[in-house]
Amino acid sequence: MNEEGRSTIALADSYKKSKQENKNSIPDISQKWLLEFDSKSTNALIWDKRFTEVKEMIIPDRNVHLLGFERTLKESLSMVMGGAPNPIKIDTTQNYMVASACRQNSCDEKGFIWYDLIANKGIIAIVNHFPLKKYTNTPHLYITSKNYKNLQEIKQSAIKEIKEWLKNENLEISQNNWTYEF
Repeated sequence: MNEEGRSTIALADSYKKSKQENKNSIPDISQKWLLEFDSKSTNALIWDKRFTEVKEMIIPDRNVHLLGFERTLKESLSMVMGGAPNPIKIDTTQNYMVASACRQNSCDEKGFIWYDLIANKGIIAIVNHFPLKKYTNTPHLYITSKNYKNLQEIKQSAIKEIKEWLKNENLEISQNNWTYEF
């Protein structure tokens, strides 16, 4: 075999090895179907039956008094995600998804989901006017997760997205009016 033939084989072997290394570095996304929703309506996502599994993974099983009545957290989130939707954002560089909407016939109340596509962890946020079971004109933000034990564990991209979402919704909610429950 001549020199040119050996170079071609070496290059092919190098390419195969490089391709295999790159293939191994591609993160595994177990909920790949979520990628289909990039830039689509949040309503399309929340009515997809597969989304139930994501909600089960990230929303704690507890009752809350956020929207004027005692309900499960899953019911409360569904209520604030069922009105006017925002487009879903999927950031493939940091591997997360953001979905948000407002409550039908009460767009002062809003819902937000941040979901880590690789870790299968997420947080939800709900803008509400019943922080102490009584109505107030001042909106409050309730943030919770089944996956994180405290605020320090939450990725900074999630907090950044919440702040951006509030800004886009023209809401100025002081962080003193943010309630975290883990």
